[in-house]
Amino acid sequence: MRSNRQLNADMASNERQLRDLDNVAMRRRETLRRFNEDTVRALEWLEQNRSMFSQHVFAPVCLEASVSNARMANLVETIVSAGSLKMFVTQCDKDYHTFTREVNDKLRLRVDVVHYPRPLDSFRPPVSRDEAKKLGFDGYALDFIDAPAPVLAALCTRDSIHEVPIAAGSVDNERIEAGAHFKEYIADGTRFAVSRGRYGSRSATVTTSRVRADARLLSAGGETDEVRATRDRLRQEIDAIRGRLDESENKMKKLGKREEKVRDSHRSLEMREDELRQERQRISRELASWERQKVHIDTRRAQLKSAVAEERRDGEGGSRAQAERRRIEQQLRENARERAAAVNELASSVEDMAALVHELAKAGLAGQHDAQQLNQLRSDAERHREAIEDAKQAFEQAAEAFNEAKQLAKQ
Repeated sequence: MRSNRQLNADMASNERQLRDLDNVAMRRRETLRRFNEDTVRALEWLEQNRSMFSQHVFAPVCLEASVSNARMANLVETIVSAGSLKMFVTQCDKDYHTFTREVNDKLRLRVDVVHYPRPLDSFRPPVSRDEAKKLGFDGYALDFIDAPAPVLAALCTRDSIHEVPIAAGSVDNERIEAGAHFKEYIADGTRFAVSRGRYGSRSATVTTSRVRADARLLSAGGETDEVRATRDRLRQEIDAIRGRLDESENKMKKLGKREEKVRDSHRSLEMREDELRQERQRISRELASWERQKVHIDTRRAQLKSAVAEERRDGEGGSRAQAERRRIEQQLRENARERAAAVNELASSVEDMAALVHELAKAGLAGQHDAQQLNQLRSDAERHREAIEDAKQAFEQAAEAFNEAKQLAKQ
């Protein structure tokens, strides 16, 4: 599956191609490339080496010229030959020879380049434009082509566009052929070629052919069926990519929400882990205090036994031994109460810690580090439970010793 970055790059590429299709010059260049790759390569070389020429060298005619009236584009392209549409036009002999040497000879590109010194205003139509319109023509082919004067002059020389009248509708064919003014004309979608014999009656022979259905290179927009198909394809691809990007964006939003929930759970887990860590530290402190008290009780128990033994040796009623015994009994009772309270508090803390451990286990959202911490806390809890059991046993032993001491004291 392609990433969003790749999809955005694909869409940018398609949009760039679509913009290029909307650019007339670029469209025509791409159309020309399909017809003749050498011509486009020669044009690219020309654009990089114009400094080699003394005057402007015109690009292929199909890129320099256009037909503003869309109805006439295919008629004009019927008159202008394919070779003329692809030719380069120079304005002096020096540039002509430079171009042929560099492009034709060195690069070995098969392209057509011309230099015609005859100026455009020297070309005259066979009859005036007003008379041509009286015969039903809309004008001469030259009238419908927009191009620099040297390019138009080259077309007049090559294809006689100044002598060929054209009409979108029908004309009076008999009158035109009788007048013997035109060797060629176009009317009502048909091309008429008129030839006459040199001798005798010089009767006209007319050959007809259908005009080109669609202008490929000279239309005002360069919008051929192929271009339209390419445009539609690019737009469909762009729409498809946008759909995939929208789908990906929705997925990213959902993933973002899920990630935020996980982060919230993780933050909550960290807070609970911190609470559990503090609780463990508190329990450890209480356990240390309990162990100190245990040592203190053991010491007092030993003192009590010693006092009892001494009292036996000294006999009944020894005031000093009795006072010491009462003092030790009082301390032992106080220590026993403190120890019982510590044991109860320790047990409660361990139960709280066990509840936190259980809740942490239920969360189940921590990573490997959290799992290790959880195992450590469980071990600590188990150790503290064992310590409580030991404390209870020690307390029971202390109580038993205390009672034993009391019985001995009464004997």
